[in-house]
Amino acid sequence: MADRTQKLLSFLNTRQTAEQIRELTEIYDGNRELVAIDIARIVAAETYLYGVSEKCNKCGGKGYNKQGWKELDCIPCESSGVEIFYLDTPHWKDTLKKFEEIEEFSNDTKIAISIYHGVCAGLAVLTEGILVAPLDGVVSCRILTNDNGTNVLLSLLLVPLGQQVEQAKP
Repeated sequence: MADRTQKLLSFLNTRQTAEQIRELTEIYDGNRELVAIDIARIVAAETYLYGVSEKCNKCGGKGYNKQGWKELDCIPCESSGVEIFYLDTPHWKDTLKKFEEIEEFSNDTKIAISIYHGVCAGLAVLTEGILVAPLDGVVSCRILTNDNGTNVLLSLLLVPLGQQVEQAKP
């Protein structure tokens, strides 16, 4: 399961997912849900701390590509307009420690991409690396600003036809 999950998450960067899953599985005595939460936190922290963003070459930083009269979401950058490249990352415990020391997060685009990567990673662990839902089902995450100036996270998920999703109440 750990190796399949690592292969599924190879789109993020070359990372030690399988090793982390095995280590966390031992720590949490096989509780896959807790492992998934920590893997999500680790991946989100790695993206935020060690991910370097550059304008997407495929869409020129727009987040979409024109095809005739249509504007199609840019797949390589997940419609964000930026691509992430990673610096060397330390051990996951050091990454989480450094991440938890951050007092204020300032880059909304990087926050949204980090959360997107974390959600994909956590779902990959829960589905044991068998399903592609973590990659194809989670479309994107974006930070939006409400009328009162507060921020909200918008996460877009694809749901197969015939299934219903319970909406959160305001």
